[in-house]
Amino acid sequence: MEFFRLPSICANCGIEPGTNPWTITTSFTNISALTLLGMFFGISIINHRKYTFDVSICGTCRDKILKRLQLRHRISLGCYGTGIMGVLLWLYLAQTNNEDALAHWIVIVVAVWLLILVAHSLLATRIGSFNGKYFKFKNPAFFREFALLNPDLVKPSRQVRQ
Repeated sequence: MEFFRLPSICANCGIEPGTNPWTITTSFTNISALTLLGMFFGISIINHRKYTFDVSICGTCRDKILKRLQLRHRISLGCYGTGIMGVLLWLYLAQTNNEDALAHWIVIVVAVWLLILVAHSLLATRIGSFNGKYFKFKNPAFFREFALLNPDLVKPSRQVRQ
């Protein structure tokens, strides 16, 4: 990755000065015609790249992001507990001699799984991304400042007009 300059404002809120470094890891998957042709023959050719870069965020946003990450971690741990409870529920429903026990169990497990999946994805913090060529940031003020400092690293259709 080439060298780039960062604006002095927070990458998350775009209001306060960014004083704390925050590392962003983003992954990019490229699927080409060769990938589709390979899948026809049972060969998987997927170009998956992972990029890591640092931005600066303010202390308030850092605290909010850390709380969200902690909550996401707790939800992930809750998934293991839900799996154990699902097995216990299956044992209970199997002993009731109910013909629809399996259907009830599947509906309950799928509903809980979907609820956890939605909550986990809503708590994700996406400050910015990099696809190997261009950067993109969620906050418009930070993105505008970044585009002015690094015009070659922003997609031409998204560049700020002066």
